[in-house]
Amino acid sequence: MSDEFALVNVLSRDTYEQGHIPGSINIPVDEIEEEAAERFTDTQDIVVYCLSEDCHTSEKAADKLE
Repeated sequence: MSDEFALVNVLSRDTYEQGHIPGSINIPVDEIEEEAAERFTDTQDIVVYCLSEDCHTSEKAADKLE
């Protein structure tokens, strides 16, 4: 994980294990609020991503983080 920002895959753990961006961590969208509060500071940048531009899971995660 970068010191500048956290790169977070918000898909299921199974999907993450099948493939992900190197250096990213996995926090499924249903766990993002609780996990983010425990893992990151209020000022840390968090970049979320999912499967493709047709996947809207990252948008849901971003909304929850706001």
